[in-house]
Amino acid sequence: TVLLLFELLPSPRPVYSAAVPELHRTIGKDPLPVRVMNLPFGLKDGLSERGAFSARYQYFQTVHEKRLIGGYISRLPDDAIPRYRQDPLVRVLLRLSEGRPLDPGMEEEALANAPRFVHRMQLGYVVIDTGLCSPELVAFAKKAFPMSLVLVEGPWELYRTPFASSPGLGTLSPE
Repeated sequence: TVLLLFELLPSPRPVYSAAVPELHRTIGKDPLPVRVMNLPFGLKDGLSERGAFSARYQYFQTVHEKRLIGGYISRLPDDAIPRYRQDPLVRVLLRLSEGRPLDPGMEEEALANAPRFVHRMQLGYVVIDTGLCSPELVAFAKKAFPMSLVLVEGPWELYRTPFASSPGLGTLSPE
């Protein structure tokens, strides 16, 4: 009886906002089938996590309806994380998102591979949560991706790459 009373005891419960930042509606207005990358960046499955993935990225995806780079899946194949880490850019994003320092030469290799990554992934938007990203991660992203600031909303910064459509300018050609 005591345990049942304890279980049913009314107590304050944490309540989370379901509000979606307006910048995700801006992304959703783009008619092009581009992808979105959120920073900090991460990969997560039911057993492990690399980088720093947040489930709210997928919640926000319900508004903009674009494919995400990174994310959560219940079961990643055993070779998935090693395969992702073979990409120099993804390897740097994961390490910086975890707050770990880079080994010598990692940044240069990643920057050299960044244009191919952006093209292959059809990266259209980068959303940076400045409240969670380290200055090193933000600085790296600004060097790696050809992007321009679209808007700032609270801790969120939205950047557009040449693969995204530009209001009033039509579609830009990827470089």
